[in-house]
Amino acid sequence: MLNIPLIMTYHLARGICSVILVWALSDFLELFFKDKWAYRFALLFACFGAGMGWVLMPSGYVASDFWVAEAYPFLSSLVNPHFCLGISLMLWLIKVLIIDYQPTMDLSKYIYVSAASLILALLAPFAYVMVIVLLVISVAENIIGRLKEKQSLFTGKLLTNDWAIFCSLLGGIPVIAYELYVMNSDPLLKGWQAQNITPSPPIWDFILSFSPLLILAIPAVVIVLRNKMNSWYPIIFWLIIGPICIYFPWSLQRRFFFGYFIPVVMLAVLTLQYVRSKAIEKKLVFNSILAIVIICCIMTNMVLELTTVYGIQAKDPLLFLTTSESMALSWINEYTPPDAIILASPQMGMFIPAQTGRRVIYGHPFETVNAENRKSEVTAFFEEFGSESAQPELEAYLKSNGVEYIFWGRRERLLCKNQEDVLFIDDLLNPVFKDNEVIVFQVVQ
Repeated sequence: MLNIPLIMTYHLARGICSVILVWALSDFLELFFKDKWAYRFALLFACFGAGMGWVLMPSGYVASDFWVAEAYPFLSSLVNPHFCLGISLMLWLIKVLIIDYQPTMDLSKYIYVSAASLILALLAPFAYVMVIVLLVISVAENIIGRLKEKQSLFTGKLLTNDWAIFCSLLGGIPVIAYELYVMNSDPLLKGWQAQNITPSPPIWDFILSFSPLLILAIPAVVIVLRNKMNSWYPIIFWLIIGPICIYFPWSLQRRFFFGYFIPVVMLAVLTLQYVRSKAIEKKLVFNSILAIVIICCIMTNMVLELTTVYGIQAKDPLLFLTTSESMALSWINEYTPPDAIILASPQMGMFIPAQTGRRVIYGHPFETVNAENRKSEVTAFFEEFGSESAQPELEAYLKSNGVEYIFWGRRERLLCKNQEDVLFIDDLLNPVFKDNEVIVFQVVQ
């Protein structure tokens, strides 16, 4: 609608959603930390912290805190706008439905709850499922507590706020139901779902990627239970239920990492707050320990930023297009049909849909249906591209897949066995764009 470049749209969305996430974190943490010291450190860790995956960098192993973006607010802000917005909506729904109890709400609040649930179910369905799981457990805990104390089940927290719960279910459950239905009924999505496997990392990786805060969070569970800090129970439930869902034996385990760093941070800071109150005479020791914890938590994100800078300085081909490639994509965007199918190398196949919206045979390694076979087919095509002896097979492949254009640049040449660049263009291919190293061929129908 604004007719601004796609790359600018992406960064604007990322920036705006990151600001929303910081606001949501601040608002959520203020409910639990009345002490300014604890609140500030909780916000610091939540916004800039990660685990200790950096200690494995020399070995070449990439731990979860480097790539499971949905778990960490900082990494979410660095990567995906919808992760930031999803975590923000998740926190707000937990606050409204579970933590910040209000016996009644005005109509607008009910509409907001329904809309937030709808958007969260669309953006991050597993985050919405986690909200519902926490809600169910909190209600069950409340019922059990009331039965023990022989109190009425029809008054008090959660059970008199049933309209807000109903509005949330009304907004989110139909989306979840539709997604389940379409994933199991649409042949294309069914094929995609079959390869959509996101296993969780090894347990030792999980522990390392959330430490040292995960280790500090464990004593806080005891502190909360001993002092009967009821408002903290949902955070404990989140801390415990998270790993259970993450390691439940099914294909989409890792999706339940969504926002998991937040309860880890909150309970870790609660432990630090408790230790600080008991170590008044040993401030130097406590501050030294705190400094070590801070350093351990920010190193991963510092390495991430340095790696990004290095990738920019080195002109990494996974981050950069050449001038010719960029001009070719601009031409494709302007002069080809919106539903055109373009054959390109696996690397270029990731750029074309992102920059032009056109379709490719193989693009994203996880979003392309039957990805491994498609990648092998595309690689084999460009290996033989330009070979007259292989022309019948290549022509048959183009027709069977409805290919309308072929992108021929340096990435494709690296795959090609025929480095002399002798192309069979007379009968089959018509060059419609040429700039230095890139040629775009139109397949003659």
